[in-house]
Amino acid sequence: MRKTLTLLMILTAVIACALPISAGERPAALAALFRKAIASSEIQAKDASAYRLQAAVRVYGSDQKYLQGTVIEFWTPQGMLRRETLLQNYKQIDVSDGTSEWQQSSLGYVPYTVHELWSALQFARRLQWWLSPGAGTAGGGIVAPRLAQVKAKRLAGVLPPKGGLLCAQASLSESYASEFCFERATGHLITETDPDGVRYEYLAYAPFGDKSFPRVIRVIDDRGVELAEMRIQRLTAVEKPTSSLFLPIANVRPEGARSACLSVVPARVVKRVPPVFPPAARDEGLSGTVVFYAYVGTDGVPRGLWPVKSPSTWFTTAAFQAAGQWRYQPAVCVEAGGSKRPIASPVYLRVPFTLQQQ
Repeated sequence: MRKTLTLLMILTAVIACALPISAGERPAALAALFRKAIASSEIQAKDASAYRLQAAVRVYGSDQKYLQGTVIEFWTPQGMLRRETLLQNYKQIDVSDGTSEWQQSSLGYVPYTVHELWSALQFARRLQWWLSPGAGTAGGGIVAPRLAQVKAKRLAGVLPPKGGLLCAQASLSESYASEFCFERATGHLITETDPDGVRYEYLAYAPFGDKSFPRVIRVIDDRGVELAEMRIQRLTAVEKPTSSLFLPIANVRPEGARSACLSVVPARVVKRVPPVFPPAARDEGLSGTVVFYAYVGTDGVPRGLWPVKSPSTWFTTAAFQAAGQWRYQPAVCVEAGGSKRPIASPVYLRVPFTLQQQ
């Protein structure tokens, strides 16, 4: 297994072939492929077994060096969760008892790269969200995302799966679209590219009970830089996890658990104000993306903008001035019975600067 993973990760610039999609396959067959990927890989489904996951991880640090660490996660079908993220100079503990949530971070916030790693791990939920009625809207109105074929991708480090890839674009608008590539034979999700150009890769699927789950997960930013990688070392079913694992974290204020919602529609940008490209940075030929951690209230206004990634202080200032004017459709909690209510939620704002900007 180790040799297989090693060979898999060192292969680069391999073309993954996307087979043609006939008009009759779209969109029903693509939607079915989404559902197949969810059914085969969702290890947090209501009828799933409790599990223990242990993984070696590395994330790209602010000093442009990789931080090595370990993640241990316990989960139960009742919505209880305990996750410990242990990196060099960083520690984070997340606990949920199914009703309330507690989070303790040694930095006081979750680093962007750690956030992206956990976002990647929740791929089955995102697939489900794209297929949910009213996806992306507080009041409904969108039955399902528009699905369309996309061309073959050059995927560095990804072996061409048997039968090729079936790639699709799911979009809510011209400015909000994600791309997905599935292994046609199995329906496994291989890559996902989000609206900001961040790519998630899912490799080396292996059985877990009656499901199959990737053992290597990577996050690649829009410049091709690897932000994070997770290599799952152990994923085992647990008959009865110790209840003490899910006790509240001392001296941490609890928050209402999202698990109390039947589903949560994440906050979505509805107004982007482009930044002014700093002349000094243009003269130096600099480019890059500034990432802020913020909190979006039920009014859609981002507050508490905190820079967690920036290529230059020139960009940080310009990005701050622009991001403060962004507006969001707030996150929505879908409750039992179908009622919906807006909720406040943390977000990460990505403000790109490219030399092509005018």
